[in-house]
Amino acid sequence: VEGLAARLEREPEDLEGWRMLAQSYLVLDRPDEAYGALGQGLEHFPNDPGLLLALARIEIVLAQEEGAEPDMSLGDAIPLVPPEAARFYERLLAVIPEHEEALWMVGLAEAQSGNRDKARELWLRLLALTPQESESRAALERYLEALEKQP
Repeated sequence: VEGLAARLEREPEDLEGWRMLAQSYLVLDRPDEAYGALGQGLEHFPNDPGLLLALARIEIVLAQEEGAEPDMSLGDAIPLVPPEAARFYERLLAVIPEHEEALWMVGLAEAQSGNRDKARELWLRLLALTPQESESRAALERYLEALEKQP
């Protein structure tokens, strides 16, 4: 791992190398260093969907490790979407406008911030991508209903 990190310092234009370094740090249970490696990779590849997604996910994990309470406003215990995670997901939507996880998470962040109209818009986009028979569609419909019932 240290050798890969040293090589990337010399040759930072290796996208796969940054991904491997971050994954190695995660396997070693060093999420802060994985986050740093992904961030460095993003400096060289600012629109890479894989890096953006990984950074957003790590933000959520780190927030949970810091004791962030789950959001119960939609009826279920849902992880709080930290602002930085939401920003990475928004950047991902700029690259892949129909990215389902990003639509869900940015919608959730908007709902948690009280921006119900924006959350509804994002979740309706996601609903249009979700097959009729999907369990996730039924759950998404429940969340949209709960969003409507919020004061």
